[in-house]
Amino acid sequence: MFRRILVAFDGSEQSKRAFDRAIDLAACFNSELYGLTVFEDAPPSVSVPGYGPAESEEPVRSAEMADLDRMSYLDEAPARALAKGVRIELMSAEGEAADAIIAAVNDLKCDLLVFGLRRHRGLFDSLLSHTASTLEEQSPCSIVGVR
Repeated sequence: MFRRILVAFDGSEQSKRAFDRAIDLAACFNSELYGLTVFEDAPPSVSVPGYGPAESEEPVRSAEMADLDRMSYLDEAPARALAKGVRIELMSAEGEAADAIIAAVNDLKCDLLVFGLRRHRGLFDSLLSHTASTLEEQSPCSIVGVR
């Protein structure tokens, strides 16, 4: 059903679950699997006085620490995929996340895009759900959002 699957990975717990779900889907459908992480120039979190952290938001860490954690997780990804009979090609890009993900979906001619969903309260919904809503609106293929 799905020949090529792209999983977007940002290092969050939701994206780790999405990554594992994409491996399962690729094993089920005997699909090619691609993993993409995007390094953005913007800071990984936004602080607005009067608004506390979202319920699912991870503790704020430096961008450098977050990138090290992300790369450590990705280093283990091929072994986890191979354990389920799946080969994965890992890629990275720089720039705005949604644009880079959509470009990769188009370049690879993917049938399915898998990514993690994060919930934010109040103002955070409008500020930080941009990537997910852009992917939903612009993806040329089916999408799976994983919580």
